[in-house]
Order: sequence, then structure tokens, then C-alpha cells
Amino acid sequence: MMKRLSAARAACLCGALLSCRTETDAQRRSVLTEFRAAAVDQGWLLAHFNRAGAIVLRPETGARRDMPTAPGYRIYQFASSASGSCLAFSVDAYALTPGMAGGSIYVLDRNGLRGSAEGFFTVIKGLAVDPGCTKVSIDGVYQEVDAGGAPRKAARAGLFYTDLPPGGGTVRLVSRLDDVHVYLTPTGVSDDVFEASWSADGKTLAYSVGGAIYAYDVAAAKSRLLVTGTVPAWSPDGKWIGYRGPDNAPMLFDPVSRQSQSLHEGAHCLWSIKWSPDSKFAIFTQPDWSGVAFIACRLRDRATAAFYRSGGLQFREDRFAWVTRPLLEALLAPGARLDDQQHGGSRGGSATMPHQ
Repeated sequence: MMKRLSAARAACLCGALLSCRTETDAQRRSVLTEFRAAAVDQGWLLAHFNRAGAIVLRPETGARRDMPTAPGYRIYQFASSASGSCLAFSVDAYALTPGMAGGSIYVLDRNGLRGSAEGFFTVIKGLAVDPGCTKVSIDGVYQEVDAGGAPRKAARAGLFYTDLPPGGGTVRLVSRLDDVHVYLTPTGVSDDVFEASWSADGKTLAYSVGGAIYAYDVAAAKSRLLVTGTVPAWSPDGKWIGYRGPDNAPMLFDPVSRQSQSLHEGAHCLWSIKWSPDSKFAIFTQPDWSGVAFIACRLRDRATAAFYRSGGLQFREDRFAWVTRPLLEALLAPGARLDDQQHGGSRGGSATMPHQ
């Protein structure tokens, strides 16, 4: 005889886009309070860069700001270190960017701006920079050239990495794609292919290919299979690799025990997980009544709360990088100030209200 479903179980089955685990209002307020306090104390900012400027999210308020970047920073692809103190990026090849060239990788940190690699990339789909800002991985099509700019070898497609200056420059292959056209197909391919992420010590690069996640040992120059899934994201403290499971659930993989577990029962993520710089919160995005909700999951008890809602704008957590305030201000146009303009609320406003 079939048993009657409990009210909680029935509600879970009916809520396709909601987590089966439910938080009380007190838990949600607790998560938001703790998350906002950490954002203020540690100066967390989430920023998205494009050819027009920067979109900045303030985690402590849920406010969004659209800001102009300096004329030299027409950024195309970008990634930050775990702390947000270092930004690796490529520039728009079709924009006039004095002193920069499309197809090259640049790094900005407290020591200033520097280029990273010999040769150039005809296609760049994704970047990842290690926590110490000593290495950067590049997902794309690489063309090695001689001193005069002439190609030395046929272009190669895949995942590469290079040590950053002053000690680096040589591009090394991590995983090769035989079909260069996978990057050029306008449909059916994600914006990134390998979705790479560096370990806390910068010695290992996690990446996904063919529906599985691998770890590349830099010293041994070898890869090993970790788990089935995509879009790995190493926590800054090195204890977890967040990823998207085959059923689109946000997952955690322990690299020591090699065991996986769900981040939050019943949740579904649009992309994967982005870690807070202190590793205490895992952030993911999922659809809700407003469009897309940015969810902060407190790792110690897995309680969650939405700290930003996009109001129909199709933002995802992977479109944003952590940046420190000094780094962001170095990228902004002269005269632009972080607190001068905002959208979707004011300081101290509700972080769970939709932003238009």
C-alpha cells in the first residue's frame, strides 16, 4: 500500500525551482547579516567587465552600479584571484586600446599592469588566475609566433597556462582540443569550454571536459580524473571543489577523501559555485520569480538566502569576479566614484528586492 506523502515532501515535489530544504526567516536573516558583515569588513565587491564599462554588485546592500572604465580598459574576458586583489583580462581586439593588443593576456594588481604571454591567442574563451597571482590559464586558440610576428607552428586549441611575469611568459598546454571549430561555432557551445580553476597553492588546475572534472598537476604535467560534472571552482582555503553535477545541482567534492556531496538539497544552479574570499559562503544562481537570484549558502550549516535578484537581467555568478576596491578604482574612468551612482536600491536597502 502506497504511503501518503508528507506535506513537506509533497511541497518539495511541487517546487521544481525551489530547494527541498527550507529555511526559517530567522535563518535567512542570519545568513544575510553574516554575509553582509563579512562583505563590509573585508571590502568584497563583485564586478562584471565588458567593452562598455563595469557592472558592480555591492553584496552588503544588493545594489548594482553601472560604471565607466578608463579608456584603456575595454575588457573582453576576465578572471580574478580568490581575494580579488589581482585581475587577469584580455581586451577587445576591435577597440582602440593604447599600449594593449587583442589576443594578449594582461594582469593588473598592486604592482601595476603587465603582459603575460609570448605569442597570441586568436580566440579566448576563458581565463583563471591562481590565488597568488603567479599563473594564469587561458582557454582558447593559441598561435606561437616568432620575433617578427610570423606563425611558427599551426594554431592549437585547448587549455593552456603560463607563469606570470617577471618569471614567466612561456605558454604550456594542459589539455588539447583537436577540433578548433568548437570555439567558432556560434551555437551549442558554452562561453567557456574548460572552466578552469586553480588550487589554493597554485600547484593544481581543475578543469572540465567531456562532462568530467580533472586535476592537472603542474609539476608532473599530468591530469587525473576527479568526478563526473562540470565547471569546477576550488575554494580559496583548498578544502573543496565546487561544481555543477549532471543534474545541474551545486555540488562539493573533497579532494582529500575524493567524496562528493550536495551543497544544498534540491537546489539547481544556472552555472556552478563561486566562493566568497573567506571560503565561508558558496554562491550560486538559480531562476526565481524576479529572473535570477544570487544565493549565498553558509557552508557551516548550509542555510541559504538571496542577496541579489536581477529583475529579469540574465546575470549569472560566473559573469562576476571578486575585486578589491583599490583594484576596481584603478580600472574606472577618471572622476568615477564607486558611491556616486547606483541602481536597484540604496546603501542599507533590502538585498532581496528585485533590481531593475
